[in-house]
Amino acid sequence: MYCMNCGTKNEDQAKYCARCGQRLVDNIVVEKKTNLAKRKSRNLFLALISLALVTVITTVTIFDLWPWSARADKEENAARMEQIDGDKAAETDDKDKEQAASNDGVVTFENFPLDAIIEQCPDCQAAMETYIAILKAGQDWTTPKEELEALGNQLCVQMQHFCTADAIYVEDIPYVYHGSFGLYTGDWIGAGPAGKGAYTGTVYDTNIVSYTGDWGFGLPNGEGQLYLENYYGTCDMTYTGEMKNGMRDGVGSLFEYDDQQGMIYPIPNYRVYDTAVYSNNCLTDKITGVKYDESTGEIIEYFHVITDDNGNLQRLDSWGPDELSPEVADKLYTIIFVAATGYMMGTLAESTIDSMTSTPEEIEASNQRVLAETNRLRAQDEQKKADEAERIEREMEEQRANAWAAMDQIEDEGGMYSNEWYEYYAIYNQ
Repeated sequence: MYCMNCGTKNEDQAKYCARCGQRLVDNIVVEKKTNLAKRKSRNLFLALISLALVTVITTVTIFDLWPWSARADKEENAARMEQIDGDKAAETDDKDKEQAASNDGVVTFENFPLDAIIEQCPDCQAAMETYIAILKAGQDWTTPKEELEALGNQLCVQMQHFCTADAIYVEDIPYVYHGSFGLYTGDWIGAGPAGKGAYTGTVYDTNIVSYTGDWGFGLPNGEGQLYLENYYGTCDMTYTGEMKNGMRDGVGSLFEYDDQQGMIYPIPNYRVYDTAVYSNNCLTDKITGVKYDESTGEIIEYFHVITDDNGNLQRLDSWGPDELSPEVADKLYTIIFVAATGYMMGTLAESTIDSMTSTPEEIEASNQRVLAETNRLRAQDEQKKADEAERIEREMEEQRANAWAAMDQIEDEGGMYSNEWYEYYAIYNQ
């Protein structure tokens, strides 16, 4: 043991230092006290260290401040963002697929497969060239509608072959029909419409031409509805029925509307016709129509019409709502004539019998009565014909006057020698 006073090493059993005489027992006590103090101080330090560590760990745990935890969160957030981006990309891809599916098979003019059609069906080459010529002619407003119709008929003839091109569905494809230039939407095979479709176009950017229904070889073929604005002057015409090669052909119904006040007809009106039978755009027989006042629905007149060689309606005769039709009037006149003739024959037979017993004066008087009755009936018939001719002439004069007024109006508006002007000119000279 060492002395705490001088540092001399002494025996372990010694009670006093051999050098300075210091009591070694006190040294032991001091040493124990010092060691105890050091141990307590160290324990306190360890306790403070432990408390600090617990505090730090608790704080870090509560506020999620562990560095490896932050790194894990970053990785998790990155994975989550990647998943979100993936979901958005998948959603966008699904929308694109859905959009592509909704447009599947639809062809517009921007992606019109002209070369592919010719590859599938080489026989469509000539028809496709005509179709391109139609587009060029249709975009030139100076092209006569007769030329456009001729190109359309040529295309129809060229399409009449066994086409091996795929059937497609098109939207808003430029096309020409009935002398108009417009857009077609529907079924398409080769160089033109075939199947179900709808077309709307204009003639010189003014009069509307539309058709909805069956198509074949680039023209209306089958059942459909044809609408022509300003048809033959001032009327808008709607035909619903059978079509063949772009023309009315077969059974159909006809409707006209006229709203051109101050022209030929003084009030807006509409006309409904009997069931019409057409052949090559012309009526096979005259049909009966009835004209109504648009505002009141009151019947204005009945009339007969037939078409000319171009399919334009031509009026034959008309009669008022309270009058008999010419057919009924003729039948009634025939019945009266037969009855009168029978009466005269009976009278004549009676006179013949009576003449056998009558005096010459009585026979002469009977003959005079028969002659007078015959002359009366003949005069009545001639007067009826004269009245009918006068009525027709009066109506034609009224139409000519209205046509002349319409021509003057068109000339004042700068439209002299236009199609409408020539239509009125034709009416004036009929």
